[in-house]
Amino acid sequence: MYVLVDNNSVSLRPVKVGNADGESVSILSGLNVGDTVVTEGIDKLREGAKVKLAVPATGSAAGKSGSRPHNKEGARHQRSAS
Repeated sequence: MYVLVDNNSVSLRPVKVGNADGESVSILSGLNVGDTVVTEGIDKLREGAKVKLAVPATGSAAGKSGSRPHNKEGARHQRSAS
């Protein structure tokens, strides 16, 4: 899984996955609370790739699925909850 690191680049981190339920998959180990991870577009990334996070849209579209910020190469990211 690609994780955003301090200098606005990504680092590939191995994770252990658990049960899947629909589109959700539990991560058993490999992430920390508050880590920002790439959830789409990982095929366009490589270790150390620089990213620039887009500002989320405001208004009625904000918070809807698909409105998460993207990196400069189109990859989406998400903060892990646990």
